[in-house]
Amino acid sequence: MYPFTRRPDRSLQRNSRPRKLTFSLRDEWFGEKHAGGANAVVVCGEKSVWTGGRDGTVREWVVGGGDSNIQKCVSSTEAHAGWVNSLVALGTGGGDFFVSGGSDRAVKCWRKTNTSTDPLQCVATLVRHTDYVTKIARGSESDPASPKFVSTGLGADQVYLWDVGCFGKTKNPIAQFTGQTNSAYASGVCANCHTIVTGDNKGVVRRFDSRAPHQKPGEFTGHTGTVRTLSVDPTGRLCLTGSSDGTLRLWDLGQGRCVQVLSGVHRGSVWSAAPDANWRSVVSGGADGAAYVTDLVKRRSQLLFSEKNGIVDLQYAGEGNSDASVPGRITVWSATSGCEINRWSKRVAEDDEIGGLASPGSSLRAKTARLSVGSNRNAPDQHGGWFAAGTGGASPGRRSSFSSPGLQGLKPRTNGAVKSFCIQGTAPVVEHQTLPDRRRVLCRDTDGGLALWDVTQFKVLERWEPDCDDSPEAAAASYGPADTESKEHDASEETAASSQFETVFARLKTPVPISVPSWFTVDSRGGFLSVTLTPSAAFQAEAYACEFSNEANHETKINHGVQTIHALFRSWLVKRKATARNDCDVGDDVEGHRNETEKEFDINSVRVCDDAHVFQTPKVPTDFWSPIFSFEPPEPEYDPASYGRGKQNQCVIFLEGKRMTGTRDEENLLPEWVVDVLHTRFKVPDAGKIGFFVTEDETESEGGNSTSSNSTTKYVGTGKTFSSGKVTAPRVLTIKKVAAYVVGKLQITLAGDVLPEQVVTICCDGQTLDPGFSLATVKTHFWRKSTDLALTFRVTDAVARETRDGSGADSA
Repeated sequence: MYPFTRRPDRSLQRNSRPRKLTFSLRDEWFGEKHAGGANAVVVCGEKSVWTGGRDGTVREWVVGGGDSNIQKCVSSTEAHAGWVNSLVALGTGGGDFFVSGGSDRAVKCWRKTNTSTDPLQCVATLVRHTDYVTKIARGSESDPASPKFVSTGLGADQVYLWDVGCFGKTKNPIAQFTGQTNSAYASGVCANCHTIVTGDNKGVVRRFDSRAPHQKPGEFTGHTGTVRTLSVDPTGRLCLTGSSDGTLRLWDLGQGRCVQVLSGVHRGSVWSAAPDANWRSVVSGGADGAAYVTDLVKRRSQLLFSEKNGIVDLQYAGEGNSDASVPGRITVWSATSGCEINRWSKRVAEDDEIGGLASPGSSLRAKTARLSVGSNRNAPDQHGGWFAAGTGGASPGRRSSFSSPGLQGLKPRTNGAVKSFCIQGTAPVVEHQTLPDRRRVLCRDTDGGLALWDVTQFKVLERWEPDCDDSPEAAAASYGPADTESKEHDASEETAASSQFETVFARLKTPVPISVPSWFTVDSRGGFLSVTLTPSAAFQAEAYACEFSNEANHETKINHGVQTIHALFRSWLVKRKATARNDCDVGDDVEGHRNETEKEFDINSVRVCDDAHVFQTPKVPTDFWSPIFSFEPPEPEYDPASYGRGKQNQCVIFLEGKRMTGTRDEENLLPEWVVDVLHTRFKVPDAGKIGFFVTEDETESEGGNSTSSNSTTKYVGTGKTFSSGKVTAPRVLTIKKVAAYVVGKLQITLAGDVLPEQVVTICCDGQTLDPGFSLATVKTHFWRKSTDLALTFRVTDAVARETRDGSGADSA
């Protein structure tokens, strides 16, 4: 594992099983935009917004400036190997520390450094969760206990309380709470983190006391669907929940009961909710894309705006719940299930107005009038006015915006709200397929755009945009006439995009059959392509070097996995050797390669584990982009004190190619087999072989002459009969080499410009084979049997005629 140093790190050992290596294929714009949007928004002051994306990154955005509508990503941090499901800020001012939870089961604490190279420094990685981390909840920013936070996740008893101040001594939680029998999808805490409330997938709300973590929690029932959002007031007395049953509920935790049921507001599931500082109103967003503000005192709601996708997170802009310069104006940030993060602002109606009418007061007639606003199904659209919440009927705003069949497909109504800022992400990859050559991967994004990636060149070879022209040629090679003004992708559009993907994939397949073993796997859950290599599969594919280099002969073979690893780490390897020499911490291996750059490189003399320089090092087209490597950390040294605890969860390590400096620590972190390949010490497994037989074709030859085995000597005119037993050869052996083998066996003398495949035709199962086919291709597409491959040969008619003429002259 440690070829560059004489003193290996004894605190680490080789893993009991080889670790995988994953590298990402990302477009140039990845450093400037989220791939697929964000799940969490954190507002830090007036000009800074942090987001946790579904691409696994945490980013900082600058808000305002000369043109406030222009997005600017000032930093991007690789946070999780999967979605960032939750992100919160801790410390004074809400920006000293950040805590994130992701789909990789990890909770990470970050310290803001205010540097451009490393904007966030990971100070702790907590891996106690057994499944996805769903929510991070913190106390009040002004409370001294703000460094404490709670993390919840999928599974039973996955509720933990953490203290940031203890991370220097231990990575263990303060408490793990028992009694959470189902997966918690939402959580909230009071200011001092004494009261912890969770909501699970069965609709049950539970209240825990951090001072008694093993005490049975209090349970509150009422929701009939999964609790998607939950907030607790600073005192720990009130709790607001939103559920997939379409209702908002206000709970009095002290009394242990539900005091308000706000139904009839959202069309479907409630995904997010944000109470104001005084808990007098709440802004909620749902799967229908509509955001409402609800007056908890008067139990009335008003439509703020509507997105084209579901709203997964809502946060008030700035410190308060409204713009201080304009009384009654609400400004919120909205993160959607699509690719947008928007800031909306709206001036709501005055307190004495309901639906634009004067308030009828508090008499019985007034209460009846307020309730009738929400119960009258024939009421006209109030254009942003209040309607009664909690009546169980459909709200006027909801009916007018979504219920009418004639309004389907129109742009979402803003209802007077102004979108003052938009952070636009890019369409994530949702479908991919590897081509038979096992080098190219075709992928499709949610907008219908297609891209063809080359795994060994680390770049896009070709693109097909969804908004192409309507020419027949373009229609045959791209998505077709996409409706760019449509704001919704219905089922028919999705079906058309998938059908077009299959059409392009079929067209990109090579016109001739090909068979290459699978040597990598591809994943697109992060919205981009991630390629994973394992030592058990990465070295299965071979090829002739002459396919990639004009200087290579026809005998030199290369291994796809070996050359890909060398190309990815070629720059790092140079830095590592230089660092080892400067630190005087080198072994004979480094000293022996001191003048390797001065040696004349000969591709035909490389060994199977050497760098043949057939694949180029990934180029960095922008300052934001470079290869990102991810892998599990090495196993620590055995600790007898940990016996009986079981194997602990391990978090994925990220290394960015352009920031790797060739240090010893980086060498210790990389998978051992990768370092061995770079040092050309890895024992590459022998390539797969295929056994085959070659016999003379007993059928009629190309010239109509009989070519039975009894006439072989006379037919060929060499005085030799062909006899061959079973032959074993590499899978990549081409048919032209089989033809050369037959020509050698028959001792046919070839002219200088005559090739063996021009003299001998190789057939399989009655079909003539292309000289460029490999044995693997023939066995997969022509033989199709588990037995050894059976090949036949025929001497071409020109050679047979020349042989017959020569024989006749000799006999005469």
